[in-house]
Amino acid sequence: MFWYLLYSWVGGLQLTCSGICYTAGLVSRAPYLLQLSVQRLDNKLGWLQRNLQTTADQTRHIVVRYPRVLTVSLARIKENLQVAQLQLGFSPQQLRSMAMGAPRMLSRDKYKLIAVFDYVHNEMGIPHHIMACSPQVFNSRQRRLSDRHQFLHKLGRAQYDPAHPGYISLDNIFTLPDAVFCTQLAKVTIEEYQSFLKTL
Repeated sequence: MFWYLLYSWVGGLQLTCSGICYTAGLVSRAPYLLQLSVQRLDNKLGWLQRNLQTTADQTRHIVVRYPRVLTVSLARIKENLQVAQLQLGFSPQQLRSMAMGAPRMLSRDKYKLIAVFDYVHNEMGIPHHIMACSPQVFNSRQRRLSDRHQFLHKLGRAQYDPAHPGYISLDNIFTLPDAVFCTQLAKVTIEEYQSFLKTL
């Protein structure tokens, strides 16, 4: 009986998600998906496609990058989408692009999304269109952004406008390891940065 149910589930998922390799990759990366019925998975995929205004391929791309999106409650995803659009001011097109680039943000705590946005937009002065191109910023820690921005500001290197010389990309602020951040962006030693962190 178990094998029959498993066979039926995988077969149904293949039809829904098109492809053996795709299905195998999903199940190996997110085995908890086996707890969901094919109908429930299909409903969630359809909901995501409608609410993010994505194509079937774009929806699959989101699920492959972050399979957990299928197990997160739709209420949380819906709330995050509403917060991002109504409170933070992102357009539906920007939201679609952000969800494809950083699907984990769909399941994050809304207060963390708001806190990161508030700091990046209001303290660092980075506009919506640049954040939409660097959506992983919403999965980063605000403290790390704050530490690095304050350090760059102190050095006079906090330049986030691509139209000006000395431009520093938003991605580099939160993705680079400390040593690389210091040598490539801040142009100082890591010891200087560590000494600065002790003053905060």
